[in-house]
Amino acid sequence: MLRVKKGQSVLILGDSRSDWALIKATSVAVSLAGGDPLVLLMESKSNGTVDPPRPLVEAMKGADALIYFARTQMIHSKAFQDACSQHRVACHLHLTRLHFPTLMPALVAAAYS
Repeated sequence: MLRVKKGQSVLILGDSRSDWALIKATSVAVSLAGGDPLVLLMESKSNGTVDPPRPLVEAMKGADALIYFARTQMIHSKAFQDACSQHRVACHLHLTRLHFPTLMPALVAAAYS
């Protein structure tokens, strides 16, 4: 899915409606792949065009990759677009609607491949 490289900083983003077990498992998979995971949780927002909190914006700008479990459709916000346009978020994986039983086999396979 997302080929994490050794030493790559990976921002794992969730919100108050995300599956915490899935976020935790993803963090472990990133670590096993040699990446440096950073997990951030925010309150779920009703409008995806509103910029996220400033600390999250700064984390997005500094990350090499973003794995996105938040239910809030933040990809349409100016902050998300700016982070992508600066090529700091080199790749992002948007997994909003997935849940733990669906994704866990893929995470295990990716961590050990």
